[in-house]
Amino acid sequence: MYFLLIANSWILLCATIGFIWGVNRFFKEKGPLYAQLIVCGIACMMIDRLFQVIYILTQGEMKLGFDVALLALAGAFLFLISANYGQIDSLVDDGDRRFIPTRITALIAPVIMLGLYSIPFFAVDVLNIRVGLIIMVIVVLPCSYYSLKHIIIYDVNDGLVKSLRPYNTLVLIYSVFVCLEFITEYLNMTYLYMAAAFIQGLIIPFLVPVVRKGVNRWTI
Repeated sequence: MYFLLIANSWILLCATIGFIWGVNRFFKEKGPLYAQLIVCGIACMMIDRLFQVIYILTQGEMKLGFDVALLALAGAFLFLISANYGQIDSLVDDGDRRFIPTRITALIAPVIMLGLYSIPFFAVDVLNIRVGLIIMVIVVLPCSYYSLKHIIIYDVNDGLVKSLRPYNTLVLIYSVFVCLEFITEYLNMTYLYMAAAFIQGLIIPFLVPVVRKGVNRWTI
């Protein structure tokens, strides 16, 4: 329980910093909707960890599988998807055939993520946990797809893709370590779990300055 509390408290602290930072940068200063959606995603990450910390402190154990915390984490990925798909994708991919190789290559990310999530899915024969993993697969796969796509796609809009590549790289790395957290948590790999949680915490607040730097370079 001690390690679980430390890991979740660390991510809660980092997500809270990122959320407050993001609100000050993109809501008070009326930033673009793209950035505001990302801040909403960070808020969901914060809620996820707040629930887990409270649960650990009151119940003495980690809440595994389908619950409110997992829905909050799924909501975080939905906000990240909304930013990339709803706000940017139509600007960087007009549906032309020349982007077919990029679309196919970008499928590498969700295929790898699906393979990673299959590890705890088949290793833990608990329905509640499997339902939670299915929900995560539904949201993480498209998030990883659009993140990789917007990293590798040809930049046709005067630096729009290039300016967001660092952000999308961070999101892709974050997605992988969220998955690794699930794997190590369910397989009782304590030290690897702590490492995965630590890296997640480092990434979350840095999403804000990286996004801000990116959107400040937009020329369209």
